[in-house]
Amino acid sequence: MNRLLISALWLSAAALYAQPKPLIYDKPFPPAIVMSSFLESGKGLRIDNESGRLGFNGLTVSFLPDKEEGGGAAKYGYEPNDHKLYATLSQGGNGLAKFLFQTSGTEGPFTRCQILSGSTETQKEYALDYVVTIGGDYKLEFFLDSKKFYDFPFSVVKKENPDKFAEVKTRYFLNGMWSDYGFLTFDPQNEGRGFRWVFFHQQEELETPTATKEYAVDIELFKNGKLYGGITSDKGQKSYQPLRLKSKRMWQREDLTLYALAPQDKSGKAIKPADLTDGKYEIRMTYYDTYEWQNGKPTKVVAGPFQKKAGADVFPFEVKGGKIQYQDRQARDSAPPEQFIEGGNSEWWTKPNSLTLKLLEQ
Repeated sequence: MNRLLISALWLSAAALYAQPKPLIYDKPFPPAIVMSSFLESGKGLRIDNESGRLGFNGLTVSFLPDKEEGGGAAKYGYEPNDHKLYATLSQGGNGLAKFLFQTSGTEGPFTRCQILSGSTETQKEYALDYVVTIGGDYKLEFFLDSKKFYDFPFSVVKKENPDKFAEVKTRYFLNGMWSDYGFLTFDPQNEGRGFRWVFFHQQEELETPTATKEYAVDIELFKNGKLYGGITSDKGQKSYQPLRLKSKRMWQREDLTLYALAPQDKSGKAIKPADLTDGKYEIRMTYYDTYEWQNGKPTKVVAGPFQKKAGADVFPFEVKGGKIQYQDRQARDSAPPEQFIEGGNSEWWTKPNSLTLKLLEQ
């Protein structure tokens, strides 16, 4: 047996020896991406509006395996004996890039992760970001040692500016979960804020002087078909001054307290768990063309920053036995693990129904 063959066999045996032991999946639930942080600008998935550079500011994974067979602690990284937490980016089934993550801290069942830049050798296999050049549907698939545990489909909108004098000829925008869902959240450590309604918004204008666009939006909470409360500038009173919403060319998170409907000249109180008794609820978001209503009515209902037509977005949820019911992709019994919306015990996600409103006249 020559030296080259002996050397090759030795390297092969060393590589096999360096492989990590299998992970132990002993958590109460399968791992999943925590959705709210992944959607938030500055925390999760992002795209540079001008260059199309797609990347991550980080992500949080629930119930990530932390042990391997034999009782050892699971370590995630790039070394041969590390476990690999990575994501692949593809379009139309064609692989485009691969991203590697390392853990950076835990809090209960949640593990914070960040992109692993590593060395030149690392970057031969794993990317730090990816420059998108065409619009369309994309998919991120997340893996633990080659075992897929989560899917995140999204799309990129590519807009060309027809203005020959425009400084920026092309802009890129993310789309998907941001405009498909909103969620209720309640933090027992900050119960004075009560329940909050969280949603995301952006505008896709190619050129505006300040890169922002303002909207007037009325956010109302209904219970069993009757107005129960909402989000207004005067804490619960039914106001004729809708909220001002400023949208930029990126998805922004709004986190607003819900107030119970208050009598005239009184301040409503922040809604807490005891206030949401059993029943069917809706949050209605309606956009208008002006901040000033006239004669007690808005001048015109218009499409909001991510709506396709004029009308209201209606987000339903139900309370049974004093508890908000999980629905859609947040129902563990029916949602596939790869598509489950992780929100822990403090987020209740809801997808809007379409409610067409008659345009209101002056």
